[in-house]
Amino acid sequence: MADEKNTKPTIETVLERMAAQEERMNERMAAQEGRIMRALDDRIGASESRTMNALSTLEERVNERLGASEQRMMSALDERLGVSEERMISALDERVGALKDYVEDRLDRIEGVVSKTRGEMLETRADFREMRTEFRELREQIREHFPASN
Repeated sequence: MADEKNTKPTIETVLERMAAQEERMNERMAAQEGRIMRALDDRIGASESRTMNALSTLEERVNERLGASEQRMMSALDERLGVSEERMISALDERVGALKDYVEDRLDRIEGVVSKTRGEMLETRADFREMRTEFRELREQIREHFPASN
């Protein structure tokens, strides 16, 4: 046995040693690759988690700001619409008041004309009665003055 240790290795032995060394190298490389991949997966997962948290936080902030902005816009719009509505109602009230005054004035004038016309009608009726009475009296006088020949 001592001779075997001292003898030069044969090609088969060298090849076997090289194959064993390659196998160990492959195992080490696979183990190193596994560690690298796990570390990379962990880091990517952590980075992805941080990114998702940051995006979620950003989305919340954007939603809050949009909500506040929308609320301010709606408040300003409500205020402007309220002022506009008040102006329109005030203008409408003024126009309705002016129209009411105009109609009342016209009705007063019509009432005055109707009252005056009624008075004139009553006077005319009284005049007609008086004239009928005068015509009857005149006819009577004519009959008395010119008796009828029958």
